Amino acid sequence: MFWQVQGNMQISPIDEILESGSFSLETLLLEENVIQEVKSMNDDLINFLSQPDVVMHMVSYVIDPLAMSSLLLEASRHRREIERQEARELQRSAEAAEMEEEEVATEAEAAAAAAAA
Repeated sequence: MFWQVQGNMQISPIDEILESGSFSLETLLLEENVIQEVKSMNDDLINFLSQPDVVMHMVSYVIDPLAMSSLLLEASRHRREIERQEARELQRSAEAAEMEEEEVATEAEAAAAAAAA
């Protein structure tokens, strides 16, 4: 599998989606590693994508530009949401680091004041 590392099996995001049981074709198509998983012959993914109704749905994306446009719009929204989450996490980390630096400075000032007294 694509995510295999030195004999240890790491569950890919695609496998997590497939195991959840409640997902759509679009959910899978929005995953950035879906092509790699297909190339690596992920059996569960191939089995899902081979189902007749799923094949028809994928064909509809090819022949209906509006359907593809809505999928691309959803993908764009999905990426923006991920970027927002990453930005929030980065902001929280920066704030935590700043608070820690302030605490260290305060403790250093208190230690210096105690040493001077």
